[in-house]
Amino acid sequence: MLLFAAAVLFTAAAAISLYRLNQERSALFHTYRTGTWIVAEIQTEYLKTQWAAEAFRADPTPKSLNKLSTAFDILWSRIALIKTSAEASGIRDIPVVTQTYADIERTLPLLDNDLNHVKVSDPQSVLPFITRADGLNLTIAHMMQQVFIQDPLLNDRTELIGSLDITNAILGIALVTGLLLILLGLVQLKRSEQLHDQNARTRALLESRIRAIEATRDGIALVAPDGMVEFANQSLVALLGILSADIIVGRIWADVPSIGKVQLSATEPGKARSTEITIASGNKGTRYWDLSITPRNDRGSVVLVRDVTDRRSAQLQNELLREQFLRSQKMEAVGRLAGGIAHDFNNILAAVSGFAHLLKDDLVAQPEQAGFAGQILSAAERGKELVKRILSFSRADMEQQSTIDLRSIVDETIQMLSSALPTRGRFHSEIPPTLPPIFGNATQIAQIIMNLVVNANDATEDNDGKIALTIDTTAIDGGCAKGLVAELSQHVTENPIRVSQVDEKTSKAWIGILTPPGQYVHIRVADTGSGIPFGIMERMFDPFFTTKDQGKGTGLGLASVIGIIKSHQGAIAVQSTLGVGSEFNIFLPIADVTNVPAGPSETAGASLVLSGIRVLIVDDDIAVGTVLQKMFDRFDCDATLCADPLEARESISEDPSAFDLIVTDMTMPDLNGIDLAAACRRAGFVGTMLLVTGRADAVSAPLLRSAGINGLLSKPFSQADVIRQVRHALGHDASMMV
Repeated sequence: MLLFAAAVLFTAAAAISLYRLNQERSALFHTYRTGTWIVAEIQTEYLKTQWAAEAFRADPTPKSLNKLSTAFDILWSRIALIKTSAEASGIRDIPVVTQTYADIERTLPLLDNDLNHVKVSDPQSVLPFITRADGLNLTIAHMMQQVFIQDPLLNDRTELIGSLDITNAILGIALVTGLLLILLGLVQLKRSEQLHDQNARTRALLESRIRAIEATRDGIALVAPDGMVEFANQSLVALLGILSADIIVGRIWADVPSIGKVQLSATEPGKARSTEITIASGNKGTRYWDLSITPRNDRGSVVLVRDVTDRRSAQLQNELLREQFLRSQKMEAVGRLAGGIAHDFNNILAAVSGFAHLLKDDLVAQPEQAGFAGQILSAAERGKELVKRILSFSRADMEQQSTIDLRSIVDETIQMLSSALPTRGRFHSEIPPTLPPIFGNATQIAQIIMNLVVNANDATEDNDGKIALTIDTTAIDGGCAKGLVAELSQHVTENPIRVSQVDEKTSKAWIGILTPPGQYVHIRVADTGSGIPFGIMERMFDPFFTTKDQGKGTGLGLASVIGIIKSHQGAIAVQSTLGVGSEFNIFLPIADVTNVPAGPSETAGASLVLSGIRVLIVDDDIAVGTVLQKMFDRFDCDATLCADPLEARESISEDPSAFDLIVTDMTMPDLNGIDLAAACRRAGFVGTMLLVTGRADAVSAPLLRSAGINGLLSKPFSQADVIRQVRHALGHDASMMV
């Protein structure tokens, strides 16, 4: 409104000022034209005439004469206006003007006559004209002075000045008003631009926030203080499984599906409160959502809904992997310990068993004493089996494997179980007429079945439960056996061991990996016993852990089963439910009958005679070395015992042909058997070498060949083992390993 009034005032003042200025201009123009202006023109033209005369005097040319004539004609015409023009009426009443005009009028014809006598190229001819014209100078100046003094315009100057002052004042008001109007317009324009920019920034910020809210994967809802949903982004719409946000916007929070049950309890503004809810999502299974509720300053709420199912799964997976890693580390550590103990125990058993064999041979004529020696051998044999079980658990015993007839092994094992189990009616088996061959160790496969069935029998003693043994084949793809209740782990690690709890009563475990995919033999041992609690399942594969009474179990049963299964590149899956029973599923790869390593030849080297050969025995354990020396002595061999491998290397270096056969222990201080054999070969020894060890898995056939070793003798050994392996070694058959 103010801007409009200023614009009207400025327009009016400017129009009035222009009108008055035009009127005053017209008045001034008319006044000067009728009086003073004509006299001023006469004086101007007089001066021009004088200048033209002087110019001709200086340059008497036709051109300069023409200019002089023109200037004089104009002067004469201006003087005539005082008498004849209406414009000069205002000054004809001035006496001085009338008298002066008469004087000038008398002089003009005389000047014209003088001008007619002026000649081109004669500068002196213009002097009369100049002299007479100079006489008019004072006359014209006097007339000009009197006109200015007695001009009616000057007499009315007060009125004219007052009118001009009024006009100037109006114009000033108009200019100030216009300036204020312009400044006000600029201020309002600037303010309008600022408001526009601010609105644009605010709108852009809101749009950016809305885009950010819509782009986030988290569901976001804005709830008013009265509990009404004001806004919901598309992520929340997707989480809730609804068609659009319009379905929940405008509704009470409590009516929002799935999440409306969470109370929007009041807390400090800006302080979030989090809660986790479980959502049954149909074909997607159970989902876990994290709700973060943050109160606003207006007592409304901002609700953020995040699907944390994948995060929970990842956390659970990490926990399981960590548990698996720790369990694997523990199994590896105990395995190393068990392997070390078994190695030392093997040395003791080798000495006991070897001396017992020698003693028994010497007591043929004394049956009672020979029986005592036989008892020693029986005890040593039981110790040997215990060492095998320990080494089976620790994977330190890679007994000889070959293609075996699984059906015959199972039949023999079932026959032994039928006679061994106290109640035969509780055990039944379901075995197909034919089973594919597997590559492994027959004794160890039988040990697995015996161990699991005996454990099942112990679990069913209190409730007279049933035990079932079934064997079939199954296809394995990606580490899983389709249809199994306890699926195998798909995470391929060096030693996967995973135990998990399905619910309060059911637990499951899987150990091992199955690669590559293909057909596997599936051995299942199930019982309807008391079941295995989760706490026990977590530890039942640990070595030396047992729930049986003292004297009834060593705690190596399942631990050795694991070692055997792993050595056969198999896996085991277990599931147990308290009060229902347990199920053990074992998977072993079917043998490739087109690529099976040949077993040892029983006749290889059988015709070789040992009598008279020179034997060097290298073993830091004097007892084991002495047993070997005594055995070779009984074969009529020339046997030498050396307890220091460095001394033995030096002896061979001095005379490589001093011996025909070198029998060296594997584990010795300063120099092991592999390095000693390689050193002897470099020294030029060309005879036969036999390696003695309690851990056959520690050396491979390529390693033996690279060191120049011809055979392998496993501890503990009998006299028959020694003679058989020596004959095979002398026949250069390094594939024979006992």
